Amino acid sequence: MRWLPLCCAILLTGAACAVGVPAATTSAERAEITSVELVASADADGDGHVSAGELVVTANTTCPGCYDSDTLLEDPELEPVITLTSEDGTTVTIDAAPTANYTVRRYLTTLTDTVERDTASITVTLYDRDPVGRERIDATTFETAVESPAADRDPNATSVEPSQGLPHPGTTRETDHFTFVYGGLDRCGWTCRDAVGTVSTGENTTATDVSVHVRLRAGKTVFWSGSERVGNLSANESYTTTQHIGVGYAAVRAVERADGRLALVVEVRSDAWREVVAFERDVL
Repeated sequence: MRWLPLCCAILLTGAACAVGVPAATTSAERAEITSVELVASADADGDGHVSAGELVVTANTTCPGCYDSDTLLEDPELEPVITLTSEDGTTVTIDAAPTANYTVRRYLTTLTDTVERDTASITVTLYDRDPVGRERIDATTFETAVESPAADRDPNATSVEPSQGLPHPGTTRETDHFTFVYGGLDRCGWTCRDAVGTVSTGENTTATDVSVHVRLRAGKTVFWSGSERVGNLSANESYTTTQHIGVGYAAVRAVERADGRLALVVEVRSDAWREVVAFERDVL
């Protein structure tokens, strides 16, 4: 597992729930987005402020009988394209299949960063591809309240103040299926550190195709990121890595501009789960 630079690091977690909003009303004569919902994987206090989850979009991408109708289609051959665009500017494009119940699934963390914000907004658009480009058929904007994963540990809070300084080696945080242990930080130069981290499974968890993805952020600036493939983990199995992290002057300036706040976001992915841990620190 990769993580931690300079003066940062600690770990956190979430639980599970689901929130959603309907889109348009389905009609046999109209291609459209029929529903958008977020299946949350991190909202331990159940207040609707999520820090991780899977966005599920369902669309009717068939269009029997809509030639030059309100859908703007110029022919009966619908070549559907669906885009997901976050307020951060991230856009995911999917070439959809013509079906009455086409489903798109994307993890919230791949679309927008949930740390240091109150809401996340994602626009879902259905297009028809034609020889001169794409014609928009339908669109809806999905919004959800979000918060740092740290706040999900406190049932009475929707935000948290960052902790001061570095955590103690051995600091442990648990998600639904994994345990994270911070092993400490050693100086390897003026602007680099060797960081140790361990991810483990519980006695009832077997995880396949595990990988760890890490970002270090100051405000909205990601100044370091990395990933490492772990492989398969049996029940009660651990994986430890020492990561050499170099942080230059630009990173220090980014932390200064963020009033000394730094966030470490760790995402553990497997075939079955994506679970997020975030640590917000005040390091200046």
